Amino acid sequence: MSDTLFKFGNCSFANKIKADTYNITPNARQDLDSYRDADGILHRNALSHTASIIEFDTIPMWSTEFSSLMSSLTSNYINTSERDANCTYFDVENGTSKSGHFYLDSNFKASIKQVWGGLILYDACHFKFVEY
Repeated sequence: MSDTLFKFGNCSFANKIKADTYNITPNARQDLDSYRDADGILHRNALSHTASIIEFDTIPMWSTEFSSLMSSLTSNYINTSERDANCTYFDVENGTSKSGHFYLDSNFKASIKQVWGGLILYDACHFKFVEY
């Protein structure tokens, strides 16, 4: 099921998403120049383009598996500076698979959980992808 939850380009997160950590803000509405008047009434100018946000944690991985995942992820960048790709994801609001242009949040970080006999075990990593 995790393969259908999110793919960054053709980088599959199948069997890498930690159970119960997949969170999506589907089709987040955007406003332009919305304001509250003197009576406190909100005047919205909701835009037609929506932007989903997808977050999840990975399972802990040994260095070979983690390096393979990261290599697959980075090979899908359209623009390396922006860390972006065309992605597919499961949209819980509509109950369908959708496509969108997403970037990897700039606050991504990885942590080493353990070093054992020259092997590195990476802790669960938190990924956040934001749609343009």
